[in-house]
Amino acid sequence: VVDLTPIAFALSGALATAGMARLLGARHAIAAVAGVLFFLTPIVLAQSMVAYVDVATASAFAACLYFITRYLRRLSPSVARNPARSRRLLLLAGLAGGLCLGSKSQTPIWIASIAIVLAVNLALVVRRGWLTPWRALSALGTFVLVTVALGGYWYIRDSVVHGNPVYPDLVSVAGRTVFKGYPMLQASPSTFPISIVKSWAHDLVPFAHSEAFYRYDQRSGGLGPVWVYVMLPILVFAAIGLVRHRDRILLCVLAMVTLAWLASPYPWWSRFTIELVVVGAAVTAVCLSRLSTRTATALAWIMTALVLLGVA
Repeated sequence: VVDLTPIAFALSGALATAGMARLLGARHAIAAVAGVLFFLTPIVLAQSMVAYVDVATASAFAACLYFITRYLRRLSPSVARNPARSRRLLLLAGLAGGLCLGSKSQTPIWIASIAIVLAVNLALVVRRGWLTPWRALSALGTFVLVTVALGGYWYIRDSVVHGNPVYPDLVSVAGRTVFKGYPMLQASPSTFPISIVKSWAHDLVPFAHSEAFYRYDQRSGGLGPVWVYVMLPILVFAAIGLVRHRDRILLCVLAMVTLAWLASPYPWWSRFTIELVVVGAAVTAVCLSRLSTRTATALAWIMTALVLLGVA
C-alpha cells in the first residue's frame, strides 16, 4: 500500500499540471495532454512504485502553484468586491503549500519563491489602489500562516531537538556554517551550470548513457526526452516572448518555478526538480493550442515518440 501511494500523488500532480495549462490558456483537451506528459515523465514513473516523497512534494507544489496562479489572475478591482472567494483560493494554496513544506527540507525555498512573487503582486495591486495595504497583508499572511501551520511542525521539532530546523542538512553561507548537520546528499558532479547541462544531455540519447535507464534515484537525466527536445525550447521562446507580450500570469509562473529551481541545492538532479515538468508541460500545451491543427498534430506525434523513448 505504501508503494502505491506515489501513484495517487502522481495523478494529483497530473491534474494540477492540466489545471495550470488551462489557466495559462490551453484548450481543455490539450490541457489534459499536459497532465499526461507530467505523469509519463520518466522520473515520475520510476518513483510511482517506491516509497519516496519526491513525486508527492512536486505534486503538492504544483497544486499550490495552481491555486496561487488562480488567485493572481483575480487580482483586479473585483477582488475588493468579492474577497471571500479569493480567500478560499489562498486557503487551498496554503493547504497544498503545507503538504509541500512538511515533506522535504528543501521545500522552504520553494514556498519562499511563491510567497515572494505573491508579495510583489500584492504590492503592485496596493499601488494601483485595488486593495488596501491591510487586505494585502491579510492575503499574504493567510497563505503563509496556513502553510506554516500545516507544514512547520518538523522544522520546530528539529530546531528544539537538534538546533537545526532543516536537520540533518548542513546549512552554510559564504563558507560559514549557519546550522550544523551532514553534508549534501550528493555533491554536484561538476560546477553550475555545467552539471545541469550534463544531466539534461543524458535525456538527449538516454539509451547511450552508462547509467541505468531510468531508476527511481536517477542521478543523471530523468526528466525525459520530451523535456529537452520540446518543453525546454518552448519555455525559452515563451520567456523571450514575454518581452513583447508582457503576459503577467505567465511571468509570475515562470518566476516562481525558476526561483525554486535555481535556489535548490540539487538543480541538476531530476528527482529534486520535477516541478520543472509542471511548467514545461503547461506552457507546451498552451503552444499546441495556438498552433494550426496540422502543426499541432505533427508536434503531438513527435512528443508521443519521445515519450515512448523515455519509458522504453
